[in-house]
Amino acid sequence: MRLCSQHRVNVAVDFAFGHRHSSALEIKRLPSVFKGLPAVFVSCQPAADAVSDKIKAMLEFGMDSTRVKDLWDICHRIRKETFDMEAVARSLAMSGTKTESLPLYVMPTYAERHQPTWEFWLAKAGGKDSRALADVCAEVRQPVEEVVRRAARL
Repeated sequence: MRLCSQHRVNVAVDFAFGHRHSSALEIKRLPSVFKGLPAVFVSCQPAADAVSDKIKAMLEFGMDSTRVKDLWDICHRIRKETFDMEAVARSLAMSGTKTESLPLYVMPTYAERHQPTWEFWLAKAGGKDSRALADVCAEVRQPVEEVVRRAARL
């Protein structure tokens, strides 16, 4: 078999499972990376469910979690104004996650403990974000805590 080109395409796929979706799957159009081939359409997890899964992991793993990328993802959505608190709270409530406590993941003590993990992840990801993890935690704390409170009321 002969290759069409010498291009290599790296694709990262993040699977989520374990609860129903809070809304219909989202259809995303991915442009072709090869000249002459059509775009690809992919069914994706709703954004609210993806964020809900990240908050669920924060609640379940607490201080032991090394998923610092989740904080960056949530911070990015907040900054881009694509963080829908109601939809995320609804999804979190539908997942059956216990929301009696607030996530330790957004506290200063978490940031202190996991700053080296944050620096390693930024270097590995080639990120241009120079903020300390404590700054990211401070930025996401209020919206994440509000989502958890709303989910507990649903």
